[in-house]
Amino acid sequence: MAAIIGDGYDWHHQIGERRFVYRPMLSMERRAVVKAMSWLGNDSGFNLANSVILSHISFGMDKTHINHLMISNPDGWLELWLTICGLRGGSDFQKGWEKSTAENLRSGVRLFIKNPKLAARSCESCREFWYDENGDIPTVNGKPAKRIPESPVSCDTPVGCPAGHYLNQLRLTPDNRLAYIHYQRCEATGNFPDDAIVSRNARIIQSAKARK
Repeated sequence: MAAIIGDGYDWHHQIGERRFVYRPMLSMERRAVVKAMSWLGNDSGFNLANSVILSHISFGMDKTHINHLMISNPDGWLELWLTICGLRGGSDFQKGWEKSTAENLRSGVRLFIKNPKLAARSCESCREFWYDENGDIPTVNGKPAKRIPESPVSCDTPVGCPAGHYLNQLRLTPDNRLAYIHYQRCEATGNFPDDAIVSRNARIIQSAKARK
């Protein structure tokens, strides 16, 4: 079974009354598993699928539950398989989440390295308060200076904002913020868990850090 890693990619799902935590499968692994299942044939192929499912579940479901689901509720088993494969919303969903999370992690880490104050600031805060050239909020009569409603934020001007637009931000998402924190902890100790998503994220982060 998989470990609960705490990097933002411990996903949750429920089938019937059964709730579980799992690590989604990346497309590269899914293609390899499906190819092997096709070569092995029905019985061995499904045994491989069940083994792969179990290896991606962190909590809430074991081998007995998976086998019982396959026999008593084939539609439920198929939902489980598609969930683990990251295909619950179809192939476009999988391509979408893999691509979008990778792009956000890359851009968010770059922003954090170049301008940590801006990376830590929320778009909501920027739309509410004034920020000076140092990225700090000045005070007026001892209170944070509020932005004048008629004054556009940087992202609504031709100059733009390094953090993107508030409708399409380059900041790390909450999940990828956890992924970056997890990477920093692993880097500090030199100990990374053996996990496909952790490895993918480490490659993305290292590439973003190396870019000048």
